[in-house]
Amino acid sequence: MKEDDEKMVRVTIRMPAKQRDQLAKRAEKAGVPMAEYVRSVLTKKVLAIEPPDELWPLMEMLYSIHDMLLRIRKPEFTEAAQRLEQAILDLQTTLTEPRKAAS
Repeated sequence: MKEDDEKMVRVTIRMPAKQRDQLAKRAEKAGVPMAEYVRSVLTKKVLAIEPPDELWPLMEMLYSIHDMLLRIRKPEFTEAAQRLEQAILDLQTTLTEPRKAAS
């Protein structure tokens, strides 16, 4: 029997409300139901983290600055644009790649 085919059972645990709220926030941030988030923590499953909505307008602004730097057509501005582009890609990767579940 595959893991996906196994019958689900209910497990009840007690915890302070503050911890429950923290779990709920982490699950919301990961874009999954809290039960799935808790299972992922227990099994150390990798979760993809949902980036905040504010990320994309900021990325557009950074790319706009990047394009302006390229239009100046001077070596120092071209180099700055290349460094900015790499920083943008690093930021995007850091904020969107899957991470190990919190322990």
